[in-house]
Amino acid sequence: MKVTRENTKILHYVEKSFEGKPSFIIQNEGVNCLSNGNIFIEGTEENISKLTNEPKWGNYIDELFKSPCLDFANLIDGGSMFEGTQLSSFEVALPNLTYGSYMFYGTPLSSFEVALPNLTDSYSMFEGTQLSSFEVALPNLTYGCYMFRYTPLSSFEVALPDLTDGSSMFEGTQLSSFEVALPNLTYGYYMFRDIPLSSFEVALPNLTDGSSMFEGTPLSSFEVALPKLTYGSSMFEGTQLSSFEVALPNLTDGRYMFYGTPLSSFEVALPNLTDGSYMFKN
Repeated sequence: MKVTRENTKILHYVEKSFEGKPSFIIQNEGVNCLSNGNIFIEGTEENISKLTNEPKWGNYIDELFKSPCLDFANLIDGGSMFEGTQLSSFEVALPNLTYGSYMFYGTPLSSFEVALPNLTDSYSMFEGTQLSSFEVALPNLTYGCYMFRYTPLSSFEVALPDLTDGSSMFEGTQLSSFEVALPNLTYGYYMFRDIPLSSFEVALPNLTDGSSMFEGTPLSSFEVALPKLTYGSSMFEGTQLSSFEVALPNLTDGRYMFYGTPLSSFEVALPNLTDGSYMFKN
């Protein structure tokens, strides 16, 4: 399935439909399909009739077919639009897209070059796709949770000036290095978990939750200040850290923080630690 401005149109659109998700009737190369995140089916009379006769779907289907068309240029919420389909390329401009949660989730999409100037929420947007690189600017991205999770992404140099939540953003990718500034990152939960990252020197001035942030990586050294870190459970679990000298003035949760590492010395004061269960167990 290929989406271009010439062969694809949004014939009908409801912003909040079944389960609060947007619903679409999308025409692609002359074939109409119904998309709602839970389903992506060809809009044949038989399929539509079945959905219309289902109590949980009936009213939503009627509403959808009575709704107006929408140009991709005016699309704000593309949630689950092509989730689980065989979409292989996407070339339509999305100047106003703000919410892209699950938009391309699980598709075989291998490249993406469409500008996303207004994207703020990309929850699982490209998770499970075949993207190996990404160079699209993300000037307004705030929530990047699961954005590239379990993709073959091997390089990433896009600025993230407004990112506050990067939970699992690059988990399971092939990133071996990361040098993008994260001035506003607050939540780094699972952000780089299980990737081949061996070093990290990016400042984290506002990080409060680093739970499992580097878990399972070959990280061998860490000298980044963590002035606001409160939750550090499993943050460095399974890494190759042999020493650690970073101050942790606000750490309260250190459970499993260095679990399974070759850490041989630790002289950092922990004035606010309330739970250090298995913090140094190896």
